[in-house]
Amino acid sequence: MINIFNEKNQKGFSLIEVIVAVSVFSIVSILISGVIVSSIRIQRRSLNIQKAEENSRFVLESMAREIRVADSIAGPDNDCSVSPSESLSFNHPVNGSIRYYLGEDEAIHKEVDGQDSILTSSKVRVTKFYFCTKGTLGDDGLQPKVTVVLSIEAGISPDTETIESQITLSQRRLSD
Repeated sequence: MINIFNEKNQKGFSLIEVIVAVSVFSIVSILISGVIVSSIRIQRRSLNIQKAEENSRFVLESMAREIRVADSIAGPDNDCSVSPSESLSFNHPVNGSIRYYLGEDEAIHKEVDGQDSILTSSKVRVTKFYFCTKGTLGDDGLQPKVTVVLSIEAGISPDTETIESQITLSQRRLSD
């Protein structure tokens, strides 16, 4: 009679070997999934920073080109820390009357001779947008300067990223 339970004929794994193999596989899987989740979160944050930065740069560069050649900037001088202005109006030699402001839809609006357009993407929210002006009074002898303060958020919590920007611009020619 042949003994089928002979140690030489046994093939397979013992219960201990299976438990150790499953445990090692589980630990490696958890570590790898943690790395993947972290890299996805970092990628989302990076894309949100890029969206906010691109929108901020586009708005500020567009405004800078127009403000530098403006004929006149409307409004009194104001102090940023006390009374910043929520909109900026000026006369452009080619485009006419221009006004920038933050709309209720949390987007930056540009109004050219009554025609309103939105400058920022629908994928970002503008949380701060105001202006400080100096030298806009014709008789003060100062070069007209506009400081633009801008804060843009992109993304959904907890991956929301904020870019804060500030630029000071002056007209290319002196006031009359």
